Amino acid sequence: MIGLLFTNIAYSQQQTNTTNQNKALGFDGVGDVIVVESNESLELESFTIEDWIFPEGESKKDQGIITKSRSYMTTVNYYIAILWNSMKLNGLFKHNALNGSNSNTFGFYAGRVRENRWNHICMTYSGPKNGELSIYVNGKLSRSDKNINAVPMMEDYPVLIGSTSERFGFYKGGMDEVRIWNRALSKNEINQNIKIELTGNENGLVLYYDFFEISEDRIIKDLSPEGNDGIFRGNPSFFESTPKIKMNLKNQAKLQARIDTMDQDEKTRVKPKYPASLSATIEFREPSGNNLLDADERGALVVTLTNTGQGSANGLEIVATPDSFYNSLSVAKPKRVERLASSQSRTIEIPISAGLRVDTRQNTFTVSVRESNGFDLYPSLKISFGTQELIPPVLAVVDYAVEDFNNNRKIERSEMVKITARVQNSGNGKARKAQATVSVGANVFISPDSRTTFDLSELAPGEYKDIEFSLFANNKATSVPVTITLTEHYGKYGAEKKLDLPFEVIQKAPTEMIVEGTFAEVRSFEDAPELLADVDRNIPQAVSRNRDAVAVIIGNRNYTCGDIPTVDYAVNDASVMRSYLTDLLGYEEGNIIYLENASQSDLRSVFGTEQFGGRLANMVKDNISDVFIYYSGHGAPDPNSKRGYFLPVDCCPNDVRLNGYPLDLFYKNMGKLQPKSLTIAIDACFSGGSNKGMLTKNASPVSIEVENQATVGDSSTVFTSSASNEISSWYPEKKHGLFTYFFLKGLRGDADSNKDKKLTSQELHNYISDKTQGVPYYARSIYNGRVQTPSISGDGKMVIVEYK
Repeated sequence: MIGLLFTNIAYSQQQTNTTNQNKALGFDGVGDVIVVESNESLELESFTIEDWIFPEGESKKDQGIITKSRSYMTTVNYYIAILWNSMKLNGLFKHNALNGSNSNTFGFYAGRVRENRWNHICMTYSGPKNGELSIYVNGKLSRSDKNINAVPMMEDYPVLIGSTSERFGFYKGGMDEVRIWNRALSKNEINQNIKIELTGNENGLVLYYDFFEISEDRIIKDLSPEGNDGIFRGNPSFFESTPKIKMNLKNQAKLQARIDTMDQDEKTRVKPKYPASLSATIEFREPSGNNLLDADERGALVVTLTNTGQGSANGLEIVATPDSFYNSLSVAKPKRVERLASSQSRTIEIPISAGLRVDTRQNTFTVSVRESNGFDLYPSLKISFGTQELIPPVLAVVDYAVEDFNNNRKIERSEMVKITARVQNSGNGKARKAQATVSVGANVFISPDSRTTFDLSELAPGEYKDIEFSLFANNKATSVPVTITLTEHYGKYGAEKKLDLPFEVIQKAPTEMIVEGTFAEVRSFEDAPELLADVDRNIPQAVSRNRDAVAVIIGNRNYTCGDIPTVDYAVNDASVMRSYLTDLLGYEEGNIIYLENASQSDLRSVFGTEQFGGRLANMVKDNISDVFIYYSGHGAPDPNSKRGYFLPVDCCPNDVRLNGYPLDLFYKNMGKLQPKSLTIAIDACFSGGSNKGMLTKNASPVSIEVENQATVGDSSTVFTSSASNEISSWYPEKKHGLFTYFFLKGLRGDADSNKDKKLTSQELHNYISDKTQGVPYYARSIYNGRVQTPSISGDGKMVIVEYK
């Protein structure tokens, strides 16, 4: 039942008078996090974020308190965390500078919080006008910087409470009274509110959690008017102590009323005379007819419930829950059906919507149905559907023509002329609420009976519409400057066309106008990986958990520079490899750094710089941690130095020596680690070629002499997918890189040649490199004689996996 209090924890034993209770939430530091889907109320130019925390000590990672970001410090609206190597607060936000310069991150380290006691922390930003960022600890100003004059990034990423990202930087300890405001509170306001509960109706409050109640579905109720409920991912438990704050009398009354209602519901619950038996079907519906939920589109999960039992089903709760966090995808709150009689069916629609920044990917939801007397739907329903990232329109003025009063097809001073301009959408996305606005320069005048604003409504891909307006110029004019400004629904795919029309020059007539423009490439959606390959299903289970093991998994598919071809299966490769680490090798989810479409800053953040460091190094326990690193994506050479580079998604191949991540630096930094074991697998080539053609234009493949991989250290093995002058192939039938497919298949046990239940590095390499059944054969067979030679360096006797 949605309204039930979460009381199976120790704290509920402290007090018997529920209305006098305060409760705090506990976070385990491993995977506990509250996810709040983004909306406009949480995208803030000025803000205050505050809460009470009871940290239980330092960590090897920053401990996220309240963050609004996609991944660790990459795109941040607001962020406050406990610094990994101290108990200082790290507060920051990423912004676009008002002077038009590139985005940057502004922030600082502030005062220390004390472990094993309650601390009130607060960060405020006054907005671009005043530009002051401040951090308070226990009501005292710790640090403040003024004149920042910047607008925080307005990305629709989720708010995470208890983590710096979905899979990294988890907080350990107690937390209470989480509050987010859309304005900067003054010091007096902070101190007035610091030790009291709020009503939820305070001016500017957009999120407020008092943690008194957690539903069975792990939903945490927002007490502000904005309804920003959160979902707890992990195992929620109440903390053993609470901060000393005064309970709000109105809140006490509301809580007692909720408890009284639930008690009454329990007393009046319909007792079954006969058993109910639920069955159900589910389908996905969306309005466009392409069976995908497109960006900025609303659809629904449609559940049809049938009761085939002899008795009625009562108090049904229908809940749709994502199997993992999906950016910019929102699902409606649980639906309720009071009664479903025997042999009766009922159809329920659960609305689901995609935001503007939704990713192209497959999404899996579990729909569960609970019944008040325990006759729940079993098993729960599973459904997968695709989302399609935004395909934008491209508006342009593609042609214009002139009609003049004396029909000589020339523009002359003091003569009324009619201009016809043709506006086309040359993109693949529909242009909604398209509009054209006309303005003129000095000494030119629009006819009083002409329009200057034109409503173009919707423009489908390829569609065009003409606008007409009349103007004249005086004798001081040297030409006829006209500006046509195009706008559309999203506010960023318009255009501005400046026409400087000369006098006494023959112009094109309307009948001679043409339509120009090219269409952007339509990006196709991939099918769900789990339906495609044998290696994606029924992954063997680990003999034991490897709780100290650490991994980095990177899949770079979509490159932003020019016409660099996509690496079609890189994200699928990375996703499935992560499943093998958790299911077969026993790695903990919280110890896996997982990146899709990693930028240069992501790679430097993870693997370190010339001065070493990096997130991976901070996570490794010397001589204790097994380390596994996997990369699928483009590699590229620098033709001059013959150095190989990982190619970040924001790097152009011709600039790889400036913006790539050097392969020799990678091996050098990995050699500085002191793990128990190190396994590296790279499905990329560094020849300058790819499965879809050359990366470096006007160049031939070059041979890269990669630094000796064996130098990364003892007890280490490096697998590479191809030689330095070869191309790493795909296996389209399996939707994987060819090397990755055989690597995964070998891990399953196919490569255990002596059947001793222990797979060594050399056994795995022998399986991958088999000339009659491995990568070399299939590369030659699929690609008409292509040569691909996987290699291995390091400890061939190292045991990678043991089987049951």
